[in-house]
Amino acid sequence: MPDHDPLQLFKLRDVAGLIGVSTMTIRRYVKSGALESIKIGGQLRFTHRQVADFVKRSEKKTKAQRKEKP
Repeated sequence: MPDHDPLQLFKLRDVAGLIGVSTMTIRRYVKSGALESIKIGGQLRFTHRQVADFVKRSEKKTKAQRKEKP
């Protein structure tokens, strides 16, 4: 059983706080397509899955970049 509510939605500022970046950076990630979101009433919302997938992809990129450096 998952340890989170799959229907829980996070607000923009919540995701920014979890990841440790500004809300503007989260908006840039959404605009570029790097982070999926849902718009409800004109406001961005995020599922646990969307945030977790984004973090996993970011970790893979970071690890790959470290390997490339001489």
